[in-house]
Order: sequence, then structure tokens, then C-alpha cells
Amino acid sequence: MSASRNAPDAPRVTLKTIARALGLDHSTVGYALSGKGTIKDETRRRVVEAAARMGYVPSRAARRVRGSAAAAVGLVVPNVVMGYTELVQHASREARQSGCDLHVSLSEFDHAFERAAVETLLESRVSGIILKTLYSTWNGVPGDHPLRAAAKRATPLVLLGGPLRGSPFAAVATDVAEIGRRLGAHLAARGRREVALLFHQAPPASRNAKRMAEGVSEGLGHRAGRGGVRVVLLEREARSAARARADGVNVHYRAQIDAFLEDGASAAARALFDKAWERSRRPEAIVCQNEMLALGVMAEAVRRGVRIPDDVAVAAADRSYAASFAPLSLTTASVPARSVAREAFRLLADIRSGEAHRDEVRPLAPELVEGDST
Repeated sequence: MSASRNAPDAPRVTLKTIARALGLDHSTVGYALSGKGTIKDETRRRVVEAAARMGYVPSRAARRVRGSAAAAVGLVVPNVVMGYTELVQHASREARQSGCDLHVSLSEFDHAFERAAVETLLESRVSGIILKTLYSTWNGVPGDHPLRAAAKRATPLVLLGGPLRGSPFAAVATDVAEIGRRLGAHLAARGRREVALLFHQAPPASRNAKRMAEGVSEGLGHRAGRGGVRVVLLEREARSAARARADGVNVHYRAQIDAFLEDGASAAARALFDKAWERSRRPEAIVCQNEMLALGVMAEAVRRGVRIPDDVAVAAADRSYAASFAPLSLTTASVPARSVAREAFRLLADIRSGEAHRDEVRPLAPELVEGDST
């Protein structure tokens, strides 16, 4: 490692720093660098050269206060793995096309991180925020939380996934139950009635399991025939559910994300496959929380000599580029990340222009992609 990397950060170069070095007033330096004012060419040249030599970088926050900066949008998501990878990529493109910067923060399913991220974005005077919040109701948001300040300031804010009940914020909503219904109807059309729904993440992510199970059940048409939907969670996560709900934090998230990054969800897939593939009640189909888990399940099935889709059909309730790595084309139902990013930016723009209410909710319809895995 070089010595420069170990050295403490150098003091930030400001207009006053340059002014002191040149013996000028800081306002003169500011005019020289902005191209404004009646500054002599020689003075302007000295200032520009000194700024370059000293490593001066203009403050974007200061330029925003003066009203000359491009707009900036803040994006707060739990992480940048699985579906969020593509969401961040598409959000970056939407921001660029909108002529604004994108500031990305990760909450890692931690209320303290979410609070800090929103607070920083408000301090940075961003023109809008797109947020995947950990809260489920507005009443659950503390009175001193920066989200409360955002509401008072009428900061344009769009929630991802669905509305925060009782809040004044807009949302682009994904109907988890409808994703389940589409997968259930697809499986029913292929004669599959016994379904295991596999979730490997603890609350708050697995709160969607119940709604998705209800949707799969409706899609299968269980009211008119045989069959059932079994929700399968990892044991350690099921045991921690009460504590996670009490704390508002996924207490196993750190271990889960580290394990995921190390083995690509293979360990979770093996553990869940063990639970789902019980001799007393083997499913005819497995629906996975996301495509990475589905890839792990498919690999485990191959290892055990279980044929897909002959012995068991496999589908996923999410889709990203990872689905292309499946040994068989994977059946999925999801709202594409591209659609989520595009609609979130459209809604922000409409709120700022007055064409949409600040609490408008726009539903996004899921897409079913049929593959050989079912």
C-alpha cells in the first residue's frame, strides 16, 4: 500500500484557500472561476491555474443553494444484490436521461442506516427521494425521524414496493399477491397442485410470504379442488421472527448477506430443499423467493437426481439477469426492475410539476415469463 493511502485526508480546498494563496478576495476568486463579473483576464488566468494546481473541486451543495446545479435524486435500497442490482442500474440511466445526479445509499435492513441515509439526502437538498423503507405504517415512524421532516417540507418522495399506510408519500406498488396468482394459475394449467413456497430471508422480507402464498393458492383454484401451498422458511429465521418484529430489524441479515455473497444462496437452497422435499409430502412445484434461490434449488435437484420439471416444477417470484444462468429457462413472475425505475422517476417528475398528488400510488403489473422449468 502506498504512503499516500495511509496518510490522513488533505484539507479541502475552498475559494477562501485559493484567495489566501493569491492574496485576493474570495468573491473575486468565485467570479473568476464562474466566468462572471468584470475580472481582468490575467487575474482570471491566475485563479484558474491556482485552482487546478491546488485540486479545487466546486461544492455541488453550494451551487444548488445558488440555484445553478442540476437536480439530484436520492435512492435508498436495502442492498445491491439480486433484483436491486438492476434497479440501481436502471435508476442511474433514468437519472442521466432526466439530467440529474443519483445518490445511492444502502439501508441493509437497518432502521439506523435508513434514518441516516434519508437525513443526509435532506441535508443535501435533493430534489426527490426514492426509498424502499423498512416501515410498514406511518404511525410506526418515530416523530423525530427525517421522514417526518420530509413530509413537512413536502419533499417529493416515492416509496418502492407499496405505500406506507397513512403516510403523505407516493408509491410505485408491486402486487405480491398478483405475482402469486399468476404463478399459481400457470402451475395449475400444467396440473400442479401441491406447491412449496421457499423464502430464505427473515422479516421484513418474509412478510411477503403470506401474501404471495394467498395469491398462489387463488391462482391454483384450491377452493374448487385438491392441493395446497406450504410456506417453507429456514429454521433459524422462523425462530427469530418475533425478535425481528420487535426490533424492526432483520437480526440475521448480516450473516445472510455474507453467506449469500460467498456461496450464491447455495447453502440456503440446500437447507430449504431438504425441508420442502419431505417424503411424506413432496411438492409438485417449488416457487422460490427469487431467481438466485431458484438456481440453487435447481442445482440441488440435479445433484439428487430429481428431474425438472418431470419430478418437480421450479419457478421464481423475481427476475433479473441471473435467470439467464439457469440450466433450464426459468419460469418467473415479477415486475421488471426497468419498469420500477422508470415509473418511480416519472412519478417524481409528475409530483414536482404538479401533475400528480404527493401521495399518489401507481400499481405496476407483474409479467409472467414462461420457461422450461415448469
